[in-house]
Amino acid sequence: PPKQRALLAILLLHVGEIVPVDRLIDLLWGEDPPRTAGHSVQIYVSELRKSLEPLAGRRLIVRRPPGYQLDAPAGSVDAKRFEGLVQQGTAELSAGDREAATATLRAALQLWRGPALSDFTYEEFAQPYVRRFHDLHLDAIEALASAELDGGQAAPVVPLLETAIREDPLRERSRELLIVALYRTGRHAEALRTYDRLRELLVEELGLEPSP
Repeated sequence: PPKQRALLAILLLHVGEIVPVDRLIDLLWGEDPPRTAGHSVQIYVSELRKSLEPLAGRRLIVRRPPGYQLDAPAGSVDAKRFEGLVQQGTAELSAGDREAATATLRAALQLWRGPALSDFTYEEFAQPYVRRFHDLHLDAIEALASAELDGGQAAPVVPLLETAIREDPLRERSRELLIVALYRTGRHAEALRTYDRLRELLVEELGLEPSP
């Protein structure tokens, strides 16, 4: 059921942390919770335990006053692993270790399964995380493209960057890298058209010129 899945999502986003019951009620129902909200949370937790704990062979959702905690390593949650790998790969790239950065960022992108929290796109509790993981995904694509370009690999990054641009047409870094990749593969006219399209879009949408 939707509320039960939302409760699981909240606990996953806060894996290893105690989430107070009052906070769960606020996130699940907003400003107008039913009188039975606290009891409903208990039922949702009970049902989740029945579903998840036979798979784990142990208690996963534990009651720790003033709330509940998903008792699992952060690395067992794809979202947390993805976030950690993006941060690690970006740091490796900044340190000049291009090969390690490339491998780490590829591993991060292999975890991506489409927009994060797609079941809860319009739920208030999910909004900060949807945007955060959206931005992290684009950061990972751009960092990997930069590493590949530094290694002389231009052609493979073109479709990757085109995907990033479809996700966020106004993001200048993705366009910049795509222009460089197209230029280095001999597609000079396409590189210029890519710049022109960005310039037109920025003027029409924001009244701005592209940055230097």
